[in-house]
Amino acid sequence: MSKRIYFVFFIIFFLGILLGSILTKHNNFLPKSSELSNIVKHTFEDEIITEKTKIVCFTYYKKCGHTRVFEIPVQKYVGQKFTDFEKGLESGVKIEKFSSDEIIIKKEEDSYCDDHYYIGTKDGFVSLFKGVPGEPSVILEKTDILIDVLKEEDRNILERGIVIKDKEEFYKILEGLSN
Repeated sequence: MSKRIYFVFFIIFFLGILLGSILTKHNNFLPKSSELSNIVKHTFEDEIITEKTKIVCFTYYKKCGHTRVFEIPVQKYVGQKFTDFEKGLESGVKIEKFSSDEIIIKKEEDSYCDDHYYIGTKDGFVSLFKGVPGEPSVILEKTDILIDVLKEEDRNILERGIVIKDKEEFYKILEGLSN
């Protein structure tokens, strides 16, 4: 009985391989990836941007790993087709979806997003900034902790700036500095 089961499994396995090779040789019913790309692009080219089109941009920030989503005003693009819109994009921006209802674009930036803070120095005092070190930032809070009273190692770190997530982290670090 067990020999018959092995024989049946062997026949089914052999037929599966045979059928698979026949289908891969005669798969003309499926478009090739380059043809599929052209079909998608052609579908995009038939669409026109209207005043009701929603343009959504997903920006991924490599340095912090955050993604920000925002809507782009459509007015300057009204009447454009896919190719015109595509030509006007900065390099590295990819169109994920294009229709008269919605356009979705994605891009990556090798920087931090705007939701960052850092601890640095201002006028000789430990301070909290919105932004990232080395780029234009806004001072949010200037403490009464003089950098001159800190250890040299801490002063050097603060002069370079310490990127933090939020104000809560700022207060934790201040505790450590004042001890």
